[in-house]
Amino acid sequence: MRSHFLALRIRPANRDIPRADDGSLPLQWLLAEWPAGTTEPTDYWISNLPADTQIPTMVRLAKIRWRIEHDKRELKTVSDLTNSKVAAGPAGTTTPPWPPPPTSS
Repeated sequence: MRSHFLALRIRPANRDIPRADDGSLPLQWLLAEWPAGTTEPTDYWISNLPADTQIPTMVRLAKIRWRIEHDKRELKTVSDLTNSKVAAGPAGTTTPPWPPPPTSS
């Protein structure tokens, strides 16, 4: 799938964003992904990368970040599933869902 990307310099409004001495909000990048064949953008990123950052660099970094966040969510889901299968044993101890390793005699 191929997409078009739009990058604009914006000043996001939020009272928690530190302002410059003159009271203005900092300029940041708004990156929007617009896949071919769709009527509107599907994904958006706000970034504080420098003003001279090239669009291909922003796209690459946004996609890398998306992949990291996706993997983190996936890992958390797998971790939660594994932990939910752990049975509570006596005195609050836990028993792992896998058998213990064989012992040598």
